[in-house]
Amino acid sequence: VKAGDVLAILDAPELGTAAADLAKARADAEQKKAALARSRSLFEAEVVPRRDLEVAQAEWHQASAEADRARLRLANLVPGGGITAGSERYSLRTPISGIVATRHINPGMETRPDAQEPLFVVTDMSKLSVLVDVPERDLPLVTVGKAAQVDVSAYPQRSFDGKVIQVAPTLDPQTRRVQARVAVDNQEGLLKPEMYAKVALLADNREALPKIAIGALLVEGVKNFVFVERTPGVFEKREVTLAVQTRSHAYVWTGIKAGDKVVSVGALLLNAELASSSR
Repeated sequence: VKAGDVLAILDAPELGTAAADLAKARADAEQKKAALARSRSLFEAEVVPRRDLEVAQAEWHQASAEADRARLRLANLVPGGGITAGSERYSLRTPISGIVATRHINPGMETRPDAQEPLFVVTDMSKLSVLVDVPERDLPLVTVGKAAQVDVSAYPQRSFDGKVIQVAPTLDPQTRRVQARVAVDNQEGLLKPEMYAKVALLADNREALPKIAIGALLVEGVKNFVFVERTPGVFEKREVTLAVQTRSHAYVWTGIKAGDKVVSVGALLLNAELASSSR
């Protein structure tokens, strides 16, 4: 839906009555205001006594108060207005663009202004937030504005860019973790609420670090290795230390440098051949 679209038409006689009462009260207040202006002019011209001016002032204040009460009554029934005098129907419109995530009403159902649940929940899915439980030891690394990458199992071949927008001020005493909120762009609508995600925070100087495809990594126990081409057809197996790893690629702290030719396809085959030749 788009902002301003009608979600439902509500039929309620009391809405029209409240709108009519407000119109009548406002008209009466305007009339009393004009009468007050006339009385003030006549009093200044010494045509009428002060008492007549005071009566006109009191009547205007009373009429204004009645108009305010009528306005508040209508506002309580329908926040935002939108009802005209004599109308018994109200068009409920969405204030934002998005999708209707929840609907708690069907045609013909009865509802009340003080209902516990909203009639509709409209959600803007173009930007979502990921809630991350950060271990206490990693808290110094998590700051507002930090770049992040979000991975979900539904799309194993890609990552989504995000940014830390909030870090909770308190620690959960049970889990010893701090909750952080990461905003992630979802213009394509691929991400859905309640999905589980893996979040990697990127180093501030990641652009200066060598970046390799995840397929280039060879994991042996707790160590990571890659094959680097030293000369055409000659490869060297090197241990690398990772700065950050996502589902699609990794940034490397140590082990390789900019300009090194890293084998990204066939690394497993090279490793198997190396193991066979060393026997």
